Amino acid sequence: MGLEAVLSVDHRFSDGIVFFADASYTWDGDREEKRFRPSWGVDYEFEGWTGRLWWSLSESVKVEKDLGESFEGLIDRSPEFTLFSPWWTLPGVLGRWRLMGTWGDYEVSSEGGTVKSSSSRLGLGAAYEGETKFGNVAPFWGAEYWWYDYGSSDSQKVMTVRLGLAWPLGPVTMTSLWRKRWVEGGSPMAWDDLSDSEVFYQKAEIPFGEHWSLAVRGGYNLRDSSLDEMYYRLSYDSKCCFRVELVYRDDRVGEDDWAGMVFVLNAFPSHPFFLGAREAGEYAP
Repeated sequence: MGLEAVLSVDHRFSDGIVFFADASYTWDGDREEKRFRPSWGVDYEFEGWTGRLWWSLSESVKVEKDLGESFEGLIDRSPEFTLFSPWWTLPGVLGRWRLMGTWGDYEVSSEGGTVKSSSSRLGLGAAYEGETKFGNVAPFWGAEYWWYDYGSSDSQKVMTVRLGLAWPLGPVTMTSLWRKRWVEGGSPMAWDDLSDSEVFYQKAEIPFGEHWSLAVRGGYNLRDSSLDEMYYRLSYDSKCCFRVELVYRDDRVGEDDWAGMVFVLNAFPSHPFFLGAREAGEYAP
């Protein structure tokens, strides 16, 4: 396939305002040729409010919508605007909450170009989360609501709740999570068209010496009574500078298996480098 390239440039205009431009020249399996994929925009932060205004062309995306269900294709954002409020703390152990908003114009094509669509989208939402601790047991919980309007007769309401528990089993750290999602309506675009779901995740993280650990997570579909996903992660933590993770996801439904490496500098934990791997989302171990 020859040479592929990626270029990224950031410029801090002032406190809280950062302009960015990214460009990649990578292989497009549908066209069987390389494609130029630029994106550009601005990230902003003001008194806890954060957001982004950006454009992208031929952006290659993989969206994990649910266990065994993912979208793979191309998205043009022209543009997309997002806004998130600060987290506001509730009294006691009740947790914290925030508001969210998004607006954009999109052109979407699925892998292979078999399904193409275009639509605007306005989204308004709110999120809530909390946690506490009783000795070595740490329960946590959360909820999220989104209302989307697509500029036509289409609209979608998505409500998600989750309950979890982190607890020790000898040297092993166990994390259990139940998540349920209710969806009313639908989207004209495949990448954010969601459906009802109810899943249970169980993760075990086993330490090996000072630097190594192994995490194993299973994803169980409660609606279909089936084990739909297994996720494995081998980690090395230098304890001073960096962390390296080798990951493998076994999709037992859609056969969307993948493996890769994640490299994280401890000075920039929110900016990991992915090689072949994907972000497994909120429920990653």
